[in-house]
Amino acid sequence: MVGELKQAYGCSLGGSFVSLLIQRKRIHIDHGIIGSSDMDEAGSFMAKLQSSIIVPIMYKMVHTGKLPKFMQKKINEADESRKKLIDGFVNMFGIDKGGSPWITKQSIYNQFYSDLVTKVQHGIDVPGTTIHVFYATKMGKKYEKRYCTYFKNPDIRRHNMQHEELFCCHSAEWVEEVKKSVEGDKQMKEKVNVTGVPETMVQTLYARAKETRKKNAKINDEIAVELVKKLDYDFSKADKDNAMTYGVIARTIVLDRMVEQYLKKHANTVVINIACGLDTRGYRMKGKYLRWYNVDLPETMKIRSQFLTETDSVYQIAKSAMDDSYIDDIDYHGENVLVIIEGLTMYLCEKDIRKMFSIIEKSFQKVTVMVETMSPFVVKHVKEKSIEGSNAKFIWGVKNGKELQRIIPAFSVRQEVSLVEGMKELMSIYHVIGRIPAVRNISNKIIVLEKRGRY
Repeated sequence: MVGELKQAYGCSLGGSFVSLLIQRKRIHIDHGIIGSSDMDEAGSFMAKLQSSIIVPIMYKMVHTGKLPKFMQKKINEADESRKKLIDGFVNMFGIDKGGSPWITKQSIYNQFYSDLVTKVQHGIDVPGTTIHVFYATKMGKKYEKRYCTYFKNPDIRRHNMQHEELFCCHSAEWVEEVKKSVEGDKQMKEKVNVTGVPETMVQTLYARAKETRKKNAKINDEIAVELVKKLDYDFSKADKDNAMTYGVIARTIVLDRMVEQYLKKHANTVVINIACGLDTRGYRMKGKYLRWYNVDLPETMKIRSQFLTETDSVYQIAKSAMDDSYIDDIDYHGENVLVIIEGLTMYLCEKDIRKMFSIIEKSFQKVTVMVETMSPFVVKHVKEKSIEGSNAKFIWGVKNGKELQRIIPAFSVRQEVSLVEGMKELMSIYHVIGRIPAVRNISNKIIVLEKRGRY
């Protein structure tokens, strides 16, 4: 990266150029604005053919400042709204104002030809960059589909207008729309006031966003990047807590892999994400499950709902995992269920652990649980610097899956994965020290359990 821009606007062909600047990543652009560009693509032969037909007409019009007779006739026959649009384009090209004789025919050809042959990659997705598209709906729905093909999760702003009508004919509205696009983040900033366990959700979100913005990032969580930009929160302690950051990223690497593999093998699974905080896995894995339920305390979900909303397959439940009524909010008809419990058990007592698993066991016929556990040694001797001084304290830990199974006998252990596996991707030294039993034993683990007699 050799530079940074706050914003870049491109209309028509300029939209393709802005897209290219973003995808090349040599200059970081916070906000890329695509002004109702058609972004047509053609092969060199068709581009040359179209250019040879259109350019002579365009050149004569631009050079002389006069419209061809057939165009003038069409304008005379047009209704008032159409005339306003045409007048906007006519004024932009200097028609009836002496034209632009300094513009060469070759220059117009180059512009028109380039517009057709400039190719933009699909799924442009750069951490820290928001792409806004001013979509002129009168151009047709195929263009909206095109924008969603070129860009991942674009901010599409719809206007009941023609191609570049907003720019040419409604300058005040255009200025306001650009302003809203760029300053929207400032307006959406929210003061987050959390203490205790809920505060951990902000810290883990920041860790994922920070990793995503790295050049050789090991995870990809653009939603986290965007959310962090909207939060008015002091992350200075989190920047100093490397142990927490590495732990969150290692856990994300391992769990993402495990959940994705599970969903590939088990179609139409209902996923329940307990103690979700500001987790975004449900959005990252969209399309790989039947329904996804995020469950957390009401005070936590109040914060979450400000930034992450329900979709057609992702739902929010503002209840404790120890409140069995949360089951009533789940649309369940005997489907396979996957429960994810991440970053929670170490803050609970054993009684709550038993109750949480008892509710799961009694409520679902076929259920698998992926739960993160902490070793008793870490519980006793380690503190998180990023939330030091808060009410969040490590309370409970378990040595391994066998010990956990004795606590919750209705479940049997199927797999046990150390977060060392995630650390290997972050620090090469873990390929060596990760073989040491003591290192693996004190590392957090993801334990996979199945309800006994599930089949």
